[in-house]
Amino acid sequence: MPNPIRLAALLSFGVLWAAPADAQQSERPAEVQHRNRCRLAAQIMQTGHPRTQYQWARGYISICDAEGPEVLAVEWGRVGGDTADIYFLIRSSARIRDARIYEALRRSAMDRSRADVVRVGAMIALARYVDPHNAIGFPDVRPPSGGIRRIPLVSNWTTGGGQSQGAVPLQGPAAPEVQALLQQIASARATERPEIWYAAAVLAKRVEADIRLGRAR
Repeated sequence: MPNPIRLAALLSFGVLWAAPADAQQSERPAEVQHRNRCRLAAQIMQTGHPRTQYQWARGYISICDAEGPEVLAVEWGRVGGDTADIYFLIRSSARIRDARIYEALRRSAMDRSRADVVRVGAMIALARYVDPHNAIGFPDVRPPSGGIRRIPLVSNWTTGGGQSQGAVPLQGPAAPEVQALLQQIASARATERPEIWYAAAVLAKRVEADIRLGRAR
């Protein structure tokens, strides 16, 4: 006849051991569903079809750490001058820290053949790679109508700004490279349009402050 105390202990251990396994089993369908949705969102973003699902795909792709960076990097390479599209890319790109997005942002910011709004949007997104809580937007980096007398320090900040890690990590902190790129553009006043060099100067000043205050990544 089995020892009642030992049997009770074994049963208790079995219940404790089974609980995490049951929890894992219950999590798997959600993970599978998320992966499938990410693949679908990437496919829709890449092909544009079905058009009725395009807005859903745009909203979902920014929480896809595997598929999102590749899709967003391509979007930065082909986006036009629509401010709403640029805002979407800034927000989505800031949510995933990935080398593919980062390099696409650098290329877009430096490419003088691109529209001003694309280049400025890429610079804003780069500044958010330095500090995900940076809330600077287009109005903050637009040259004042009365003429440029100084470069202000814009301290707009948000409690949001969560950032996940993409599949291709950055090789080291972004802050020094971003600061150097922005300063390079800001110093090219003889060849860059005011809309570009002024935006770069404002963002460079903010990045400098983020580094000094220990907020930079």
